[in-house]
Amino acid sequence: MLKLWLKANRPRAFALAAISVVFQAMSAYSLYLISPQLNSLIGGNFAWLLRLALLKLALDLSGNLLLAVNSYLFSQQSQEAIDSYRQKMLMYGKEASNRKQEIDRQHYTIPNQRPKDKHCGKI
Repeated sequence: MLKLWLKANRPRAFALAAISVVFQAMSAYSLYLISPQLNSLIGGNFAWLLRLALLKLALDLSGNLLLAVNSYLFSQQSQEAIDSYRQKMLMYGKEASNRKQEIDRQHYTIPNQRPKDKHCGKI
């Protein structure tokens, strides 16, 4: 199923992977900023604390935006994969139905029809 999901739209699948990596990096850096913020608070450097707080806020907001875009793209990718899977199932179902009809036509005999006998009518 993963292979089908990746094949549904390759550029979107790679974009999803890239967005996920960028989101994780932004989240990790945002968490890292807590320590320098505490150090600047303890040291009394409020200007630096404000800069770090604004940077952390910008990272968190853009990370949330990336997460929303990622969720949307993931749902689109999943729907496309499910649709292609559904199309394959319909195709196989139609092929099987056509084969069954062909077999039924080959084995169909008209009632009360007897095979011709060479000696029919000759005694």
